Amino acid sequence: MPNFSDHDALLYSDTDLDDSDDHVSLRVRNLLTKRGIPIHKQGSELSQFLGVARSTIHRKFKNGGWSAAELRAVAEYWRGDLDELLGTHEIESGLGGISGEISAKILIKGLPAQALLVLGPPLDPEDLCDLVAVHPAGYWEVYTGGMEPTDTPRYSIRKLTFSASPYIRIALLEDDKLAADALAEELNQLGGVSVSKFYQAHDLVAALHQRRFDAYVIDWLLGGGETAEATIVAIRNLQKKAPIIVTTGALALQADTEQHLLPFCEQHQAGIIEKKFRAAVLLSQLRRDLAVAARP
Repeated sequence: MPNFSDHDALLYSDTDLDDSDDHVSLRVRNLLTKRGIPIHKQGSELSQFLGVARSTIHRKFKNGGWSAAELRAVAEYWRGDLDELLGTHEIESGLGGISGEISAKILIKGLPAQALLVLGPPLDPEDLCDLVAVHPAGYWEVYTGGMEPTDTPRYSIRKLTFSASPYIRIALLEDDKLAADALAEELNQLGGVSVSKFYQAHDLVAALHQRRFDAYVIDWLLGGGETAEATIVAIRNLQKKAPIIVTTGALALQADTEQHLLPFCEQHQAGIIEKKFRAAVLLSQLRRDLAVAARP
């Protein structure tokens, strides 16, 4: 995982690119979509990675203002083509000013929420088409013909490609039932995950003999003086690389917890996140850890 300090000079030394190049945002969205990040989560992912406010990212998507340094960092982390992001490669004019596959939001009931599209020729007002692409607010949208906004240019579609990744299977161990239920609901609402809740450590350990999970979110203090140490060891004995995030509210209160928990998590390659945290931040960390674990 990149360290923000490693990128400080890279991120803030360069001036903005020409704002007139409104295709930069489309290229960034396209790269993140190819890496499995849904359109509605791309703003928060970039906000956390670049260390800027989410509203700043939204303004960049809408109005431009990306720096070459930011694009270098994005290309490095998400394994993209920097020349393509910067626009060094010539992009054909026509067909809406852009060629190749671009990410789009699908506003058709019963279809996935996003896809990659290849634009066709512009449509005249009287032209009819089964599917129509428009670009009203800084990103592409696809509608059933006749349902699209009428106050923006319309384009036909040469190709529309859908892809779907399996949900991330998360095991959540939290002895506070209300807290577990609330966190599981928040994670599920973010999409792309399936959360299995466990309120007692032995139930999770027993489940491991029947199935494996992609990632684990483990509360460190489980009541009655018990910690999740044995549970984490059991997971690591079966899955060497699966992401484990330990949640705790004790670090700020108990020095002995810090002295034991930090080296233990380092030994067993587990991350730590302090309560109270946002579910979106937790999920973002899990996704990054999964990407690291998947590398050869």
